[in-house]
Order: sequence, then structure tokens, then C-alpha cells
Amino acid sequence: MSSTGITVKAPNGKEISFDTGLFINNEFVKGSSSETLTSIDPATEEAICSVEVATAADVDTAVAAARAAFANPAWRDLTPEQRAQLLHKAADLVEAHKEDLFALQALDVGKPFPSSMASEGPHKVGCLRYYAGWADKLHGQTIPISKDKFGYTLRQPLGVCAAITPWNYPLTNAAWKLGPALATGNCVIMKPSEYTPLSALYLAKLFREAGYPPGVVQVLNGHGKSTGEALVAHPGVDKVAFTGSTATGQRILKQAAGQMKKTSIEAGGKSAFLVFDDANLEQAAKWAIVGGFSNAGQVCSANSRILVQKGVQQQFLDIFSRMAKASKVGMPFDAATTQGPQASKMQYDKIMGYI
Repeated sequence: MSSTGITVKAPNGKEISFDTGLFINNEFVKGSSSETLTSIDPATEEAICSVEVATAADVDTAVAAARAAFANPAWRDLTPEQRAQLLHKAADLVEAHKEDLFALQALDVGKPFPSSMASEGPHKVGCLRYYAGWADKLHGQTIPISKDKFGYTLRQPLGVCAAITPWNYPLTNAAWKLGPALATGNCVIMKPSEYTPLSALYLAKLFREAGYPPGVVQVLNGHGKSTGEALVAHPGVDKVAFTGSTATGQRILKQAAGQMKKTSIEAGGKSAFLVFDDANLEQAAKWAIVGGFSNAGQVCSANSRILVQKGVQQQFLDIFSRMAKASKVGMPFDAATTQGPQASKMQYDKIMGYI
């Protein structure tokens, strides 16, 4: 049964239409339970809308659709050049609809809309085009064994990939995972963070419009401990790509190990920013602000520690403080805003607990 499409209005006046269902086999459908997730605007703490939640049964349905798509000649037999063309088409559509995508991300995450669209927009489109360019350049090897014998290798797609993305950069992480998997002929089931489900749903309809066959790209919303774990544990999933917390990454590795399942895990960090006494302190402070305050500090590679040589400690601190005070914390759609809210009440409470 198809779910109901909705239209939301962003504070900049933009009306954005998308569907709130699970995206399975190129259709938006209701979940098999009555449970929904409510997306909250972190700037106002008001509900934006509710989306369907995938149960373990819905995961089974999506995996079956992905496995059928992987065996379907309509996807399996595409040449590398044809896969590249599809990914370029998806990039064209993302570029054409970037205002809607980044308005949804601003509503969902609280990112400043003008700056994130200007910085992330070209990166996301460029990422898809980059991997489209690799589609016909991944070759096997011919290996001489003796005078009259040789061996050869052939690169083949893995199969069904689960892509679990975080709430801090929903669109960028989607591109990082969809691009390489699709360029190499895999099928992808994406589970966005339960805090930021909206932009992934909009992306799903763009990939369908680009011409991807049913089951090749699917999106399942839900909680990590139910939907996410069902995906990771499913025997029909060949690879898990995860970006998120270290604790969740460790759980995924333990789950995947039992099935010898391939994984790629990008977890949290505690990056240091080093300032020596021969540095250009204005430049050092500028980039320390960028590295620490971007996306309200919600970055896995943020320079969350600044180590300064004693001789210039006070001078650096004075410059850094002046620049920090010039940051404008405000509403995401205000052009003057350089830093929006934390992405969720949970994040806000965690940070206030540190302070």
C-alpha cells in the first residue's frame, strides 16, 4: 500500500513535496507496523512530519527486492559505461533539486541553509560524478605464470550493501556511500539516522527518476537498534558501510564478524589542532574556528582539542576569542547565521553536560 506524499514549507517560503513511506522496490510504501518516527526541527523544537518505520519484516522485503535486482539482467548486465551514465543522471537531478534537498537538511539538522548549500552542494554532486568516472576504469589483472600460462582476475560487485548514515551530514554521507556502490554494480539499502530521515526520502525519488531499476536503491527509516541491527544481521546483506559513533561501530563489527561480512566503519575521533610559535596566528585561529565550529561542532574530524606552544598561547587565545565572538548563532535560514542549533535535544543535553 502506497503511503501519502506530503508538502512542507521551509522558513524561506520554499514548499517541498516528498513521500514519507519506506522506499522499497521503487515504491513508497507503508511499514508493516503502525510505528512512525517524528522529525523535529531543532531550531524551533516543533514537529516537521512523521515517517514510516521499517520492522524486521520490512527489512526482509527490502533485502529480497535487492537480491532480485542484483540478479536482474536490467541491472546485472549493464555495461560500466551505462552505470556511469545512470550515476551522472542522478547527479544532474541532485544538482537541479539541490535547493529542496538542502532546505530539507536545514529543517532536519539545523544546518545554516545558504552556507551548507554553497559548500556541500557542489561536493555532493561532484562526489557522484567522481564515482561515475570510475565505473569503466576498475579492471582486473593479467598475471604471467610461466612461458605458456597466465592467470587473470576479474572485479565483480559484492551484491547487497547496507548503508547506515549519520545525522550530522545526511546528504554528504549518502553520496559517499551510494556513489561507489552503484558505480561498481551493487544494490544499496540505505538507513538514514532516525534524527534526520527527510533528505534521504527525497533522494530516493531522484534515483528512481534517474532510471535505476526497482530494488537497486532503497531507503528504510527506523531506529538503529531495530531497523539498523536487522539490516546488519540479515544474511542477504553482503556488506555494511557505517558512519556514526564508535560504540555503534563496535556493535556492528561484532554482529558482522559472525557471518564474515565485509564492513567499512567510520567512527568518532578526537582530533588535535597544533599551533606552533612560528605560525601565522591569524590564519591558525581562522582555521581552528572552521575546524571546531563548523556544523555546530558536530563533525567526526572536528579539531576538538587545540594544542598551542606556550610562547604564543595568550596571543592565540586573544585572536581565537575575538573570532569566536564574531560567530553568529541563529536560525538556519537567516543569511547572517554562521552556526545553527545542535541537531537534537539529545546532542544539546550531552554538550551542556560536558560544560
